[in-house]
Amino acid sequence: MSDLPETAQATSTAEKITTAVAPPSSNLNTTSLTKLTDLPPPRFTLTEKALDEAFNDIWANNANAISHCYSNTDALKVDFTRTGKRSFLGMINDATNSVYRMVQGAVTDFFRQTVLDFTYGSIGLSGLERYYDDLNSRDPSESIRLARVRASAIKSCRREVVSETEPLIGGWTLCSPLQANTVPALRLEEKVALLTNKAMYVCSYDFGSEKLNEFTKVLVGDIVGIQQGLYVTSPHESSHPEDNWGFIVTYLNSISRSNTAASIKNITTTDAVASNAEEAGKKIFAFRAISDEVAEAAIGRGGGSTMQSRHLHPTVKGNQGGKGASSAGNHDDEEGEEEGCVSSKHKVRRIVELLRECCIDAGAFDPDKEDEEEPFITDKTIQSLDEAKAMMPLFGPLIEGLKRRLWL
Repeated sequence: MSDLPETAQATSTAEKITTAVAPPSSNLNTTSLTKLTDLPPPRFTLTEKALDEAFNDIWANNANAISHCYSNTDALKVDFTRTGKRSFLGMINDATNSVYRMVQGAVTDFFRQTVLDFTYGSIGLSGLERYYDDLNSRDPSESIRLARVRASAIKSCRREVVSETEPLIGGWTLCSPLQANTVPALRLEEKVALLTNKAMYVCSYDFGSEKLNEFTKVLVGDIVGIQQGLYVTSPHESSHPEDNWGFIVTYLNSISRSNTAASIKNITTTDAVASNAEEAGKKIFAFRAISDEVAEAAIGRGGGSTMQSRHLHPTVKGNQGGKGASSAGNHDDEEGEEEGCVSSKHKVRRIVELLRECCIDAGAFDPDKEDEEEPFITDKTIQSLDEAKAMMPLFGPLIEGLKRRLWL
């Protein structure tokens, strides 16, 4: 037992507890002040304005990085992103970047797009060769759109030109010289050709406004000859002869009728001209076939219903008009359509064969009495490469060489 009184023992116990739990207040204040004085002073403090400027600068740098991925230039209006206002120097930079993008889009991107299309399987080796010839890449979706536009033009011309009682055998979009009765031409116009068992209709169609301008009707019985062969219109197209094929239809000029969509007036020749048709000469229609790069199934997938082919009307399989293409022509068509496309050469052979059958049915041509010296169908070059080079302008080769140096 301790001799200390109970009050003293309680006091000493409380002091021990207080000392064990926390140091004296004087010691605590001294330690805190020492720690505060030991801390280094702050190096910088961010204001709201400085924070906005830093964020805008990061945002502009990110925009430049993204822009370099697809255009190899800085982003436009970066000065406004950084400072919140446009500057004269920023407008000059935007103009420079825009010009560079235009040049790159007109030169470099075509080859890149062609390589990408070839890598993903959208085009074959012919697409790469075509780029070397045309120095231009073709979007597969654009080819499908053109195929639909041409199919719509054929339907429109058939509705306005061909009578309902006259069955349609075939309809095509073909290139033809702007001037009538000419073969060499620097510019060709895309026309719609319709074939029935009675006549051939050549329509001048405005694809922009989707309107028929004029058409010429040639009776099948007045066709006196057909020539098919190579039809080169540009010197750099000679590397693909099968895609540069055409044919010439020779007919009597006394039966042709030209109608304008505005006045719908028939222009017929007089009896005097008709009697001297052989002496006055014959008229011709020169056509250059367009190679089909899109399969018929691809055209039909875009619409709600399956679209008919713009190259051959399904009635050709029936007994109306011609009897269809011969076995040789069908064999060529099958070979040309194995990969989902039809070359210019195969299309010309198909059209010529249909014309031949129609002329036989109309009595204009008898295969048993055909003259060997002057056959009804002749295989001969329509326009050669040398003739195409002769039509080039004076500075044409120089411009073409400069263009290839820039593009390739």
